[in-house]
Amino acid sequence: MTYSTTAELVSLTGSPLSSAILQAIIDQADRDIVSQLRLANISAPGSDDDLKAASLKLSIAGVVRRGQLDGSKPVSSIRIGDISTSEDPDEAIRQLTESAGKNIEAYIMSHGTQRRDRWYLRKVNG
Repeated sequence: MTYSTTAELVSLTGSPLSSAILQAIIDQADRDIVSQLRLANISAPGSDDDLKAASLKLSIAGVVRRGQLDGSKPVSSIRIGDISTSEDPDEAIRQLTESAGKNIEAYIMSHGTQRRDRWYLRKVNG
C-alpha cells in the first residue's frame, strides 16, 4: 500500500534520485505509518489525506537523510517552517518527522476505536 508516489516526491523536492530509490524511501515511510496504525489496532486504509501527508513528510525526511549519508544533495533546499534543509538538515528531518507524527495521530484519533469494556451482568434471585 503506497500513500504517495515518486512523482509527488520529485515535485516537492526536485530530487534527481532514481524512481527505484525514491520508491524504496516511500515504501519505508509507509511501513512506518502502517506500524504505528497497527500499534493502535487500526487497519491501514488504501488512502487518506492525513496518511498521504505523513507519507510525503517522512519521505522528504528520508531523501534529506540519504543526502546526509552519501554526501550528495538529493534535494534542493526546502523550507520547513523557519528551517531550510540545506542550512540545518537534522532539524528539518526532526520537524518533518514530528509533523508526520501529528498527521498519523490525527488519523488515529478520528478513526481509532475507543476502548469499550464489556460488563456482563447476571441477575441472581435469592
